[in-house]
Amino acid sequence: MDLRDRTKTVETNKITRKVAHPSGNGYYFYTNSKTKLSIEVSQEDFHAYNEGDEVSIEFATNSRHYLGYF
Repeated sequence: MDLRDRTKTVETNKITRKVAHPSGNGYYFYTNSKTKLSIEVSQEDFHAYNEGDEVSIEFATNSRHYLGYF
């Protein structure tokens, strides 16, 4: 339905925790979002953002499919 309606939702959330897994090249933000608990982020963003900062998460309105962050 999201593809047909071409709708998305943007949700702004606080970063509650940062986790780095350098051996697997994974960097994650945990947020207070009810839709997406954690998101994988770039190494640059991991170092640029701090706990307590806000990050916006995009997802398909109906299916809640994760589209990205900014």
